[in-house]
Amino acid sequence: MQLTQDGKIWLALCVVSLSSSASMGNIKIIRKGKSEYLQFDLSTKKFNECQSITLSEYEKNVLSLSLQGFTMNEISNAMHKSIDTIKYYKRQIFEKTETESISSAISYAVNNKLL
Repeated sequence: MQLTQDGKIWLALCVVSLSSSASMGNIKIIRKGKSEYLQFDLSTKKFNECQSITLSEYEKNVLSLSLQGFTMNEISNAMHKSIDTIKYYKRQIFEKTETESISSAISYAVNNKLL
């Protein structure tokens, strides 16, 4: 993608994926391996640079094991952590990703290249 000096799109290749956001009009450009992304502002019709969230290795492990279909007890056993610790990691994931379910959090993490 190339932007003009005033932040407008000049040339772009578009790949569309499902959004984990509950509202319409969310346009993000995410580069793998980068902690910044571009968020399109519908009111100004320009892209703004934003900082992406980061997940700890434990939070990534909980998401990855959940994605594989593991239950909370199985995740607890696999990670050698108490069930309360796994619940804590899930609450942290939900807070960081602004989601309310593990499936939404997984979708967010995959779409935003966090896993």
